[in-house]
Amino acid sequence: MKALWRCFASTSKKCQPRTDDAVTEAITEAAEPSDARLSDDDGGTRLAITLMTRKPHRFDWWLRYHKSLGVCHVFIHVEDTPELLELLDSDEFRGFVTVTSGEDASPGNYYTLQQRQEAQVRRSLKLCRVQRIPWLLHIDDDEILHLDVPFSAIAHHAPEGVSSLVFINLEAVPHRLGSHCAFEDITTFTLHKMLAYRNGKAAGRTSLARWQGPHRFSGESHIVSVEDACVLHFESCTYEVWRNKFLKHRHTDELATRDIPFAFYRDSISLFQSDPTGGPAEVRWAAAA
Repeated sequence: MKALWRCFASTSKKCQPRTDDAVTEAITEAAEPSDARLSDDDGGTRLAITLMTRKPHRFDWWLRYHKSLGVCHVFIHVEDTPELLELLDSDEFRGFVTVTSGEDASPGNYYTLQQRQEAQVRRSLKLCRVQRIPWLLHIDDDEILHLDVPFSAIAHHAPEGVSSLVFINLEAVPHRLGSHCAFEDITTFTLHKMLAYRNGKAAGRTSLARWQGPHRFSGESHIVSVEDACVLHFESCTYEVWRNKFLKHRHTDELATRDIPFAFYRDSISLFQSDPTGGPAEVRWAAAA
């Protein structure tokens, strides 16, 4: 399995990004610290994040990063990771997060995931309206929002009537199997031959927007220039993250697996289906790497 992971990672590394200056700069420098924050003005541009999480990589770093960025609140549904609850209830994060939790035992996790995401986003939209938070971004625990200009400027310059701001996603290119913090270690990103989706993630205006899938909210959308902001997607950027993710999907039936649009996902699931009990050390897979 490590051999497969390395194969896909190296394929991504060979990709050549677009050569225009804006995208090249975003790809090579997107992980660098930025002075931009979400809002420098009134509460009309406050932004919250909603997500589901399961066995995340360095979620403490993820939370601190978005808190320092100026995100006002994070709505989190925790699955199968009770050890995360202590962190979320710590003095550092208690007032910053709203947490629900549960266990998922569905056999087709890849497809039922979107149903649970929908429930989480709908719940978060309602809470945002109560708390008068005007914008809600839906991302995952392996994604971070990167800003080169304040979110307030992005929101204010969007065309009138826009209810959804769409951020282009760039995919991280790992250089090794493990990392203490992939969010800090990886500084190269690509827009081509990506392992997963490439249709962006969106922030919805909570007074108008409704759930319209994991990548969009309802209503008129505005695509944010990658020069101003983007979402950085750290897809399976360590062996441990990859294993935790696709081991969970091994119960997806064969027909459903064929319908998954990403070859990396299909092949990873198939490996765990063919040898789901390799043992914690995965000696046979490691030997083949």
